[in-house]
Amino acid sequence: MTGTFACPECGTLLSTHAHTAGVRVRCVECSTLVEVPFLPRHVSPRRGRAKTLGWMIAGGGTLVAVLMVILAVSLARGRGQANRLASLQSHLTRARAAEREGDWEQAVNQSEEAMKVAARLAPCEQVDEALAVHDRIALLAVRSQLNQARGETDPISTLRALRSRIDTELALEPAREEVTAELAQALGRVAQADLAEAAKAMDQGRSSEALLRCEHVAELGDELGAEHGGKLRASAREVAREIVARAGVVMGPVTGEFLRGPSGARDHADGLHPILIEALKRSGYLPKPARTAFATAWDSAAPYTVDLEIIEREEGTFFQTPLHTSRINAHVVLRKGGSAIWQARFQGRTRVPPPTMSAFESSRLSLAKSREPEVEKRLYEDARQVLADNLGQALKNLPRP
Repeated sequence: MTGTFACPECGTLLSTHAHTAGVRVRCVECSTLVEVPFLPRHVSPRRGRAKTLGWMIAGGGTLVAVLMVILAVSLARGRGQANRLASLQSHLTRARAAEREGDWEQAVNQSEEAMKVAARLAPCEQVDEALAVHDRIALLAVRSQLNQARGETDPISTLRALRSRIDTELALEPAREEVTAELAQALGRVAQADLAEAAKAMDQGRSSEALLRCEHVAELGDELGAEHGGKLRASAREVAREIVARAGVVMGPVTGEFLRGPSGARDHADGLHPILIEALKRSGYLPKPARTAFATAWDSAAPYTVDLEIIEREEGTFFQTPLHTSRINAHVVLRKGGSAIWQARFQGRTRVPPPTMSAFESSRLSLAKSREPEVEKRLYEDARQVLADNLGQALKNLPRP
């Protein structure tokens, strides 16, 4: 027993330490013998037991509440399961009814709704039934659509949609061969029509249109794959090669002398080749496209080539200043089998002042005391623009192939 108490004589606080009640001890201040009083515990055993009992009662109430919640959830789940099963049977009944009536859109929709409900149910006999009904109706619906497509004038879009469905639904796999064969026939009919139109366009000198028809046939062949599309691609290559052999033209590299080094050749090719290509197309020639399924045909069969030579020079001055203007001479030659069948020479010279230069800027530059690279570059670009304009004029008398 430990604690403190006051000396009755002087009031000094004394500690009990290991002393028990009733033992007399001497006061450290006044030396009076004092009897140690009884000191009670801070918490009585009775109070501790009451607190423990309270916790037990509270815990029991919580447990009862938890059990009630669990019971309520179980009941709710049971009701939800029953409702879902009822909904599943309702969708299946509607699906079967639509199937009997031949309303495949409604039958498929109801079977899909049934599958959505089944996905929220635990595995059971009803779920298996829903899957079987869905797969059967889906397959029958595809075959019904296939029969309808056979009577369409242009069934390709319908058949492509059916093929896409088969690719994503395993249950439709039994219909793949039928759909693929029907699509191959439809695409084959379109391809044969395109090949006939290509030959007609070629005879009439419309080479670009004829090539586009062949490109389309090649795409159809790729879509059908090796088994069904190989013959189509071969037919398209044969016609395309004949078209190229009549009017195909290859653009040669730009050669010459350039003020700004080798990059000048690339710049002129980028600026002048598109003008040449469009003029050649208008005249009935067939330049090699940037992308084509028949690239090798130009390498082996194209009878025409176009060569372009450029000579660039600095000439004159800009308003008697140290700034130099530019002159660009060009020579374009159309050859067949190595022999020139048409050629033209044209030129581009800096306009003084260039149309893109304001009067104020032109007046300021007329007082220039030294060369300015950026200004001279603008004068050079103006000469290139004039060159391109003059090329367009020169190409107006291109002969036809």
